[in-house]
Amino acid sequence: GGLVPGALTRRVLGACLVVTLVVGVVFVLIFTTFTAQRHAVALSLHSRNVLTTVDETERLLIDLETGVRGYLLTGEQTFLQPWTAARQAIGPQLEQLERLTVVPSQHARALRISEAVDSYLDDYSIPLVEAAQRGDPSGSSVASTAEGKRRVDELRDLYQGLRTAERGLLQRRDAESLARTRDTVIAASVGLAISIAATLLLAWYW
Repeated sequence: GGLVPGALTRRVLGACLVVTLVVGVVFVLIFTTFTAQRHAVALSLHSRNVLTTVDETERLLIDLETGVRGYLLTGEQTFLQPWTAARQAIGPQLEQLERLTVVPSQHARALRISEAVDSYLDDYSIPLVEAAQRGDPSGSSVASTAEGKRRVDELRDLYQGLRTAERGLLQRRDAESLARTRDTVIAASVGLAISIAATLLLAWYW
């Protein structure tokens, strides 16, 4: 004879419990891999934001340099317009760069850049413009030109060091993101297969 109703009920309940546990484990697996994948993608995007900010602050530095040079050579006030705009914008951009560089070594590089830019402005660029506005010829001397080039070259080296290191981070983070994406796809595929198998098992018990 067949199963008595009580035995059949117990088998069905047991099968349902097994399926529930399997689906729960699958869900946790998929959620874990998906969370890791999202974190890896977020880190990659963060590195790209750092690189964008590095490029923007360096562009503003070049605007400072070319503005001063143009003004000293020509005496035209129009050359001070991009210089003034860059002077106002570079501070907030450098603060953003410091906030974005959460890796200690990168944050230290960002701080060195900020200090060097502040020194370039306070100790060289602004006094040079003010001297030229007073008609002081020392501002256009060979020594002043060489000093400006030296400072800007040092800053470019600092920028390049930060940029190179961040690109290395980005490369590793992109690789991690790709690996986590593969893990998520595998987990979803395996989870689907297990869920189907568990459902068929339940149907067989039923």
